[in-house]
Formats: sequence, structure tokens, C-alpha cells
Amino acid sequence: MDITIRRFSHSDIESINRIFHQTVTMHNSNVPGVFRVTEQHYWSVSFLEELSKSKNGLVLVAEDSWGVVGYLISYMSDLSVDVRYYRPRNILWIEDISVEKTFQGKGIGSLLLKECERWARSNGYTDIELNVYEFNRRAHGLYERHGYRKLSEILRKKL
Repeated sequence: MDITIRRFSHSDIESINRIFHQTVTMHNSNVPGVFRVTEQHYWSVSFLEELSKSKNGLVLVAEDSWGVVGYLISYMSDLSVDVRYYRPRNILWIEDISVEKTFQGKGIGSLLLKECERWARSNGYTDIELNVYEFNRRAHGLYERHGYRKLSEILRKKL
């Protein structure tokens, strides 16, 4: 399988939303009180284009002969600003990384992460952070293989 990692283009939006629909459906089945599945587009072309043109954002797609099979959306974290109780850091936040269900486990997520990390280093970021739900053990494994470690936990109580 020959995978190309490249920057987002306008024509990728349908594929990104199709893949994200698979992801949000899986999240909804595990955490239905948090996620909902709709038929609306999740990501807008204008948001992704603006983000990809910004020096503080990166939108990548993974593509093979079949088409777009994965993507990664990231941007400078709000914690990159100087806050009294945090040490100053330049943090890239990965908002979403997702791979087409039939292509998972083939190294595409790793390729997306490696390119994101390369870009972050070359743009002066000191850290990359992301959120992953507890039930998503496959994603935990991917991040741990790439050196990501737990920084905090969010606890929830349903009222």
C-alpha cells in the first residue's frame, strides 16, 4: 500500500466528513451521552481552509490510489499563551486524527503523526497534546508507541 501524506485541499472535505462520521458513530456507541451522530457535515470547508492557511494550523490527509483514507487536524493550543500558573510552552493541539475503518491498523495513523511531529518541530512547537477517550484502546496504543504519555485525566459524573 503506497500512502501519500499531504496538506488538505478543498476537494478533500467530503472524504474527511465521511471518515469523521465513522469515528463519531463509534464514539457515540461507546459514550452516547457525549456524542451524537448527525447527517450534517462535521467539518466545514471554510474552517479547514482557514486553518490550513494559518501559520498556526495544520490539516493533513493520507491518500492512496483509493482516495483519502485518513486525516489529522491540529492547531496552536490556547495554552500556548502566557498564563500565570503554567510554564510557557508552544503547544500544538491535535483536534482530530482519524483513519477510514477498513484502513486502520496499517500504519496510516503513524504516518500522519510523524508528519505532524516533523511540522511541529520545524515550526517551533515544544509539545503536542491531544485528547483520547478511555474506551479507545487502539488509539491509546498508537499514541503510546509514538511516545505520548498521560498528562491528566478528565473525570465525569452524570447527573
